[in-house]
Amino acid sequence: MEERLDRSEQRLDQHGELIAELRAATLANSRRIGELQEATVVNSQNLDRLANIGERFITVVVDAVTELRSTTARLDQNVTELKIAVDELRGFNRRQQAINDYLIRKDRERGNGNPG
Repeated sequence: MEERLDRSEQRLDQHGELIAELRAATLANSRRIGELQEATVVNSQNLDRLANIGERFITVVVDAVTELRSTTARLDQNVTELKIAVDELRGFNRRQQAINDYLIRKDRERGNGNPG
């Protein structure tokens, strides 16, 4: 009987040690879970910041592309207007050259008609 009692006490001691180890492991796990929860909050905040930065970047890029398209359209219009102006100037130059040629011919005809 005493032997049974000794074995029971030994088992009780072993169970007590195991319970103490389980409590220590549970406490360590709880701490780790707390640390992981804190890290998760920080990660979530960082992801939110990155998302905001990404949204601002996209907004800036879209605005820049819109401005570039507007500038390109204005430049295209300017090029078209310049082509029209160049064509008009070429026409003016041709008319002016024709007038100059006419005046030179008339001047030569007068020179040839007058005795020297």
